[in-house]
Amino acid sequence: MQNSQYYSFSAPTSMGKTFVITNFIKMLLKKGSNDNFAIIVPTRALLSEIANKIINDFKDYLGVGCHKVVTTVASVSSDDKIIAILTPERLYYSLLKKPEIKFQYLFIDEAHKISSKDKRSVIYYKILDIFKEENTHIYFSSPVIPNPDVYLNLTNFYTNSNSSERAFCYSPVIQNKVSIDFRDKTFKIYNNLSNIFIDCGNLLQNIADKMDLLLQLGKNKCNLVYVSSANKAISTAIALQKLLKKKNQLNITGDQKEELENVALEIQKKIHDDYYLAKLIRQGIAYHIGALPAEIRDKIEYLLRKGCIKYCFCTSTLLEGVNVPVDNLFIFDIKKGNARMSEIDAFNLIGRAGRVTLNEYGNAFIIIEDDSTQKYFDDEQVVSDYEYDRLMQELKLLEKEYPDTVTGDSPTQKVGGMAKREAGVLVRHNVPMLSLQDVFSKEEVEEFVEEMQEQLEDPEFVVEYKIDGLSMALRYEEGELKTAVTRGDGVNFGEDVTVNAKVIPDVKKKLKVPVEYLEI
Repeated sequence: MQNSQYYSFSAPTSMGKTFVITNFIKMLLKKGSNDNFAIIVPTRALLSEIANKIINDFKDYLGVGCHKVVTTVASVSSDDKIIAILTPERLYYSLLKKPEIKFQYLFIDEAHKISSKDKRSVIYYKILDIFKEENTHIYFSSPVIPNPDVYLNLTNFYTNSNSSERAFCYSPVIQNKVSIDFRDKTFKIYNNLSNIFIDCGNLLQNIADKMDLLLQLGKNKCNLVYVSSANKAISTAIALQKLLKKKNQLNITGDQKEELENVALEIQKKIHDDYYLAKLIRQGIAYHIGALPAEIRDKIEYLLRKGCIKYCFCTSTLLEGVNVPVDNLFIFDIKKGNARMSEIDAFNLIGRAGRVTLNEYGNAFIIIEDDSTQKYFDDEQVVSDYEYDRLMQELKLLEKEYPDTVTGDSPTQKVGGMAKREAGVLVRHNVPMLSLQDVFSKEEVEEFVEEMQEQLEDPEFVVEYKIDGLSMALRYEEGELKTAVTRGDGVNFGEDVTVNAKVIPDVKKKLKVPVEYLEI
């Protein structure tokens, strides 16, 4: 970073990328820098957290005549020296309304948000377009992605050789990843060296479901539980409270009781006397969702850091960078809202168990209750492809005939085929890799032919045997095979299998004609 004007890096969540950024700024201040710094964070929840941390850590470099930390530029003048922690919207407002405030250093935390398929990504592009006119140092930090250099394309790096990138794969903390399979009551531990799950035997007989598991493994620990929606966070927290009461396992010490009571009273005062979160807080249980007022979320995070909250149920606010020390992370869902969780979000989520500067190790428990979850987190085949596809087709026909029976958790409403978690390096698809449509009867084939004849003039058909196997995209540069990529999710990422592909006899390592670029 010190030797580059443009730098992009990716690393596991547990590495503490914000820690790297803030220490880089501190180093510059130690050298007497009078520059202005801007750190872009994806959510408002992170503004006060990072600002407060910088204020505490930078005491010797802040104050009258020195830098000040701000989360809005409304009252900032061009003479001020600032460290601004801003959302993309706030920085864009600053650039438009207060162009006299110049930033010499720009840090984009969670840079993968630039690639998000929403209107917010446009703001990132507009910000970077404005900074192209300035001589600004720009740094991108992302969760684990194989090609962090892609974001350098948004800078003037092509006219400035002073740029670099790096993808860090290793975590500075110990993370134990455990797969708990309730279909056959077994569990496996992930081996980070061989990248496979190792069978470890059967669960204890008194663990009947994931709530029992949470109580057994989470006893006297600080636990985060990921669920996909706010309703699930609330209902599961209440269910746990009832279960703890039934089993008489509520264990809160005197000092913790006082801390919990103070926050519970504040919740009753600010929200409602009968609000159930206050009752849960008194028993060391909480939920952390976006709908809560920011100050209440801050209090919950404070209680987690103090070790007063033993069980906290979280939604995607956890994915957006809420930094708290936890012993265990339980993943109850593989969805984010109604959509299937992306690879980056999955890595980001698992990385919350164990964070540099917070705790040196953590446990991530992946709960598997059906075949779909199994296939998401592991490559092991539970049923044959033919049988799985046949059953899926049967379900689709039934739901087509009885549409009122379709539910949100139906397998037909989910997207499949994600790249295996930590199986290897992920590579972004240049073009989508789509899968074929399955049919299982003569009537379905005839229906397909008739449909094509209606849409196309004199269509011709190619018929060949269907061979189950691995689909790959082969990328050739200057006629030589450079990269082989699996389908993965078909849209964003696949897995790099170049080494495997090069030992397949039918895969050409070199083309007869050295075309500049070809993807097959």
